[in-house]
Amino acid sequence: MEVQIVTIGQFRNMNNLVYGYHLNADSNDLMGVLNGTNYNMGYSGGILGPAAYFNGSNARIYLGVNPPNTLLANSTFSICAVVRPATGFGTYPILSRGYVQTTYRYGVDWAITTSQMELHRWQGTSTDYNLITAYTFSAEHVYLIGLTYNKSNGATVFYIYPLYPGEASKIASGSLGTGNAAFTATYDQHWNLGARLRNISAVYGKGYMNECLMFNDVRSPAWFKMYYAWLKGMLD
Repeated sequence: MEVQIVTIGQFRNMNNLVYGYHLNADSNDLMGVLNGTNYNMGYSGGILGPAAYFNGSNARIYLGVNPPNTLLANSTFSICAVVRPATGFGTYPILSRGYVQTTYRYGVDWAITTSQMELHRWQGTSTDYNLITAYTFSAEHVYLIGLTYNKSNGATVFYIYPLYPGEASKIASGSLGTGNAAFTATYDQHWNLGARLRNISAVYGKGYMNECLMFNDVRSPAWFKMYYAWLKGMLD
């Protein structure tokens, strides 16, 4: 069945969108603020039309050094993305700048694995502020995933909506710290979609992604539900 490609302009409530990536042919920012740079990326038969394909070994979309810090390291934000993990995926970093080592803790890292979704937000060298929720992500299944983080009180909420029949949705919440995320390492490789590169042992995601959106507010449960219903309708 031929499906219409998702168009961000068809959503009604897009106030406070800071960065938006449709990821159907390139990684240009729909807001015209922060275009991504592709490394070993492909755009092919993906989710709702073509999507960015991360090959699991060296593909990533580079978002730069400091521009996203104001949003993702220092303020309230919401992120959502439509993903389809590929066969053989293990850890799939969605958006990352940083990862913990034995001695140092720093950065922001949002990822899914075959058994969970996790957000780490380090604010110094000793404490891992995180939210981790168990969930079975299946290869070749499509998911709307999202999170909100409230800087004023640390409240964090995960949203997982499968677009594959027979799988359960999940909403999970927790409390993270309220300080600014810390960045201190000589091997820092900055913000990337689809890859965790501040870890000495790099981790590359394997799968598809499109319609990645980043807001400078806390998206409501009703907004995520609306987004999910609209996407699901595209696949029915």
